[in-house]
Amino acid sequence: MSSLSPDTLRLLTDPLGAELVERHLHDDPERLAFTLKCERERARAVCGQVKTLQRARTKLPSYYAARCVIPPISYEQCSSEEAAALKSYSGGLCIDLTCGLGVDSLHFSRSFDRVITVERDPTLAEVARYNFARLGGQHITVVTASAEAFLAEFDGEADLIYLDPARRDGDGGRIFLPQACSPNVIELLPLLLQKARVTLVKLSPLFDVQEALKVFAGHLSRLEIVSIGGEVKELLVELRREPPTQAAVVVSLDGGRKYSFAPQQIGAAGDEAGDEAGDEPPPEGGFLVVPDAAFYKGRVVRALLDNYFPEQKFRLPSQNGFAFVEELPEGFPGRIYRLIGATDYRPAKLRKEFARQGIDRINLLRRDFPASSREIKQALNVREGGTAWYAFTRIAGEPKCLQIEPIE
Repeated sequence: MSSLSPDTLRLLTDPLGAELVERHLHDDPERLAFTLKCERERARAVCGQVKTLQRARTKLPSYYAARCVIPPISYEQCSSEEAAALKSYSGGLCIDLTCGLGVDSLHFSRSFDRVITVERDPTLAEVARYNFARLGGQHITVVTASAEAFLAEFDGEADLIYLDPARRDGDGGRIFLPQACSPNVIELLPLLLQKARVTLVKLSPLFDVQEALKVFAGHLSRLEIVSIGGEVKELLVELRREPPTQAAVVVSLDGGRKYSFAPQQIGAAGDEAGDEAGDEPPPEGGFLVVPDAAFYKGRVVRALLDNYFPEQKFRLPSQNGFAFVEELPEGFPGRIYRLIGATDYRPAKLRKEFARQGIDRINLLRRDFPASSREIKQALNVREGGTAWYAFTRIAGEPKCLQIEPIE
């Protein structure tokens, strides 16, 4: 359901509402609620819109610049413009069965001749039409219907059908199983395959990669893990009637960098086994590397090191841990730290040493470690921050504390 009523939409889009949003766009919306001189309902609508637009400035810069109407719930659920731009598809007709704010529809309109975007909520459909007009969206038709009803009546073939199912239940809780989302992708799958050359489904970033390979086996051509700023944002499943013999598992990073793997290169869930050099201490004076979160999500860290850096002698004590290398890896997709020293994790001894050095704040990295970040800070009597950097992990099954410094 829409978080915006038809009356609220009218109050935001009439000349007075639009002028008030523009005038107070940089004000504190909490204070504005007590000082805005207009009727209560309009004041509430304007303050809410100012707050959402301020939040959208980075995630949806075009929507912010065009002063679009952005319902709060739609904002929480939509793709960022940066993530939408990583979807590299083109053709004649694209159908977006889950319009929402229309961020993906707007992106597809730049590479398809025509886009039909479907929104079941009448008010959100009007919001989309209003926003597309402000954004200069071309060749986009907004249809008010459910995805299921539209697909049943659609008589033709699209080059691409895209779905970003709603992943919240009636109480606002998050869900991530595709058959529990709305629309139910599993139930619609036969129709989707019949009416599109390619179907692209956006799953929850929490969904397991190997489970996705199983659920969509037989039609899966590509599984893409999208990461922006080192954080996994989207999990995209590409389906075809007759997929290739082997699906590709692709990691897509901001800046257009893509890394492709075979499904058999994915580590098993819970696989902590390292390589043969993993039992050796890390090389002091060498480097600790942290691949982008997408590689950990896909459990392809070892495959990344083997496929894309074959000349480097990486040590990977565990699939979910840090990697170590003696020479600085050029163009590495992740963070790199110089390794200054390593010691056993003995909290009492480390706490005394930190106190002796006057260290009460540390920048903390942690992977494959039995204690949480909070437990580590409590045990060492330190807080987050400062100029000292330490990494905590296991090597040969033993917890270690590594002193490091970041490489820009």
